[in-house]
Amino acid sequence: MMDNFRVPRKVNRHVLKAIRYITDIENLDYAPFSDIQEHVKYTMRNRNPVHRLDFQVECSLFNLTMLGVLSTSADRKAYAIPFALYVVSGLGITAGAHRLWAHRSYKAKWPLRVLLVIFNTVAFQDAAYHWARDHRVHHKYSETDADPHNATRGFFFSHIGWLLCKKHPEVKAKGKGVDLSDLRADPILMFQKKHYFILMPLACFILPTVAPMYFWGESFVNAWFVATMFRWCFILNVTWLVNSAAHKFGGRPYDRFINPSENISVAMLAFGEGWHNYHHVFPWDYKTAEFGKYSLNLTTAFIDFFAKIGWAYDLKSVSPDIIKKRVKRTGDGTHATWGWGDKDQPKEEIDDAESLAGFVPAELINRHVKSSLLMVNVDEIIYQSLSNLTDLGILARTGSSSYAIRHTIKCAKIKYTGIPTCDLDSRNTSAFS
Repeated sequence: MMDNFRVPRKVNRHVLKAIRYITDIENLDYAPFSDIQEHVKYTMRNRNPVHRLDFQVECSLFNLTMLGVLSTSADRKAYAIPFALYVVSGLGITAGAHRLWAHRSYKAKWPLRVLLVIFNTVAFQDAAYHWARDHRVHHKYSETDADPHNATRGFFFSHIGWLLCKKHPEVKAKGKGVDLSDLRADPILMFQKKHYFILMPLACFILPTVAPMYFWGESFVNAWFVATMFRWCFILNVTWLVNSAAHKFGGRPYDRFINPSENISVAMLAFGEGWHNYHHVFPWDYKTAEFGKYSLNLTTAFIDFFAKIGWAYDLKSVSPDIIKKRVKRTGDGTHATWGWGDKDQPKEEIDDAESLAGFVPAELINRHVKSSLLMVNVDEIIYQSLSNLTDLGILARTGSSSYAIRHTIKCAKIKYTGIPTCDLDSRNTSAFS
């Protein structure tokens, strides 16, 4: 009778699943209940006492953040203010202080400069004049004692520590030698510098707090902490991540000898500023990246829009030939990880790669797939097959493009096996030179 006893559904769901890990019964669905009961009794008698202090409790920052957002008494409409100002202040830093005034990667007519000065004031990261000055020093003396946020002094220092202590004497000394005459010649920029501590409180704190109180009847506490302080602290940390995380985490496809790296997470948060290895190699490019994909570079979309209406002009960029030469000379081999299918990619690269897929011997691919080898081995077979075609001149137009090599492998593999490709980050593409 005990063998025919059925355990309640809740017990089945919450207990029997755990029993699988403490018994040697392979199939509990067909095991006698007496065996299960015996194992449970044995386990309860012989289990080790629970030591609740054997582990360290760690907070879940994501859950805490979500609980704070969901449980706040602020009106949901009030969240439109900090989000809009996050975009506005972010563009004031990226399109204004950084790409326009620090690097002069493009030129802007006075209406756009006025707009960017307003956006920059909302951000409250010092006047654009001072921001551009420090950034020029950062690039000229990157990761030395003269660098204001020298990343070699540690993640914390490059993120926020540099703002909590006095400047290194080398920063002051070298900073005096940086040419700022172009910034001083901009009357709009100098107006902001002169009246910054009048304009900044109004744009960054007062108006963002008053707006939700006036339009949605929000309380002062909610308006102050949600629409103003949370937004300001968030955009501050996003900017600082460019100095810290983007100098530590990510690939270095353009120059493996420097710390700045390609960090997609920072690029998404900072509107395209995370492609930092490229930016330090080619700081005059208005896109701060090789490719101008708008979803990962909102600032480029912003500048391109104003270029179309005539407010922005003389946009500087780097030619593909110069980029390829630099990648081949100093890159770390991760260049092909990014960029395929981007709007800036030459169409002939895609056409060449897709046409080459037909030259890969299908029997070689099928044989290795059926042998259950790792997919990287299949990639290797396709790669070697393509290498053998160089004597026939088939890869003449494709040249040494690692994008084309990878996409050819992808097309060939999907054509014959239906299996997506994996990246060949460590492959040597010299055979295609």
